Amino acid sequence: NLRRAYNLPTHEISDAIQAYNFYRTLYHTQNIHLIYDSRNEGAQNEISRYFYQLQYLLNAPIQQYNYQLQVQNTNNETEENAQITINKTPEIINKLNSYKTSNSSLSASCLKDYIACPLRFYFSTIASIKSPNEIKETGESSLLGRIYHKAMEIYYNKYSIPQQLKKQEITQLIHDAFIEEGTTSNKQVQITGFNSLIFNLVYQFIENTINFDIARYEQDQFNKVQSEIEIKFFYNQIHFKGYIDRIDHTKETINIIDYKTTTSKTKKDINILELFTSHESAYNELFQIILYCHIYSSIQPTSRKTLKIRPLLYKTYELSKSNTELHTITLQVPNQLLNPNNLPSFDTQLDDIDTNKSSCTTIDVTDYALISTPFEWLLQKMLNNIYNPNIPFTTNENSTEEKACKFCPYKTICKK
Repeated sequence: NLRRAYNLPTHEISDAIQAYNFYRTLYHTQNIHLIYDSRNEGAQNEISRYFYQLQYLLNAPIQQYNYQLQVQNTNNETEENAQITINKTPEIINKLNSYKTSNSSLSASCLKDYIACPLRFYFSTIASIKSPNEIKETGESSLLGRIYHKAMEIYYNKYSIPQQLKKQEITQLIHDAFIEEGTTSNKQVQITGFNSLIFNLVYQFIENTINFDIARYEQDQFNKVQSEIEIKFFYNQIHFKGYIDRIDHTKETINIIDYKTTTSKTKKDINILELFTSHESAYNELFQIILYCHIYSSIQPTSRKTLKIRPLLYKTYELSKSNTELHTITLQVPNQLLNPNNLPSFDTQLDDIDTNKSSCTTIDVTDYALISTPFEWLLQKMLNNIYNPNIPFTTNENSTEEKACKFCPYKTICKK
């Protein structure tokens, strides 16, 4: 009823369009072959209503044929329990080695895929099987984040320090972001329908962010604000590439900031090992921002010695004028990973590392240097596993959980 009231498309309109297209296609047809697949894959498939319309409304002979193909399953495992294992053939090794040249680069998203499921990493990065572009009448779910990011980039390209804006100035800021989004995606993005809801949300996010930054500026006096910084990095003979949402500076700190428009809450008592083993978004967010701190400290080694490099998350749903506190990332770090002169070998399984609270140190990450030793050891270990020819790509224990596989674009391939 809300859709009808606001002239939004309803299922009746969709049905009418499909019926029109179907009958126009058959308008001059003399022989029609309709193929119906009766398999059930979690849904109750029924024959199309068009068949019955043709059968009862048209005075034409209809011949029906039913084909059945008996397939014998010779696999000892059932399809649901079958495990897909991709061994690292010379072709796959060559693909991995291509990231050691300047032509190709790995990204934080690639590494997050590997953490969630090595098989997903293979499908997306090695086999280059792209997830299908779904057509959504309500617009892309990531459009909100892209518009917000672009608007904040335009804002800080115009103002060196945060300044209060009038309503029409914020509105113009978002309009400019929509125009840039249309130019980038090569399609016209209109602020109508669902996009008008995105417009209103982004307006609130920007207003909250500006108010938060103004209050924060009064305390920290941050400057040199940079937005959407492209970073390229050569580590372990592998090329990496990424984009930092924002960097700003205080007298003592370089703040590496990641904007987040999701409502996921930051968990407490996170062990640093979980950043390399869990698929959950809360852990992925921390892994990415800390990885960017590592990359920045490596390409700016002098900054690492003279200034603190601090990872920060700007969660738009939490920012407000009354809340000016920067949430410091807190991690539990196993003590055996803190001593750079006595680190375990890379063959050590993560499950064998003692993660009891009594054997861990709680660290407030006000400076990346505080966790650089364990993070770089874990990163190096993961890269060694990726390039180890004897370790195949397969699903891990975490990826067999329902939450890990529910939204995976490759679940129809691995059948998990």
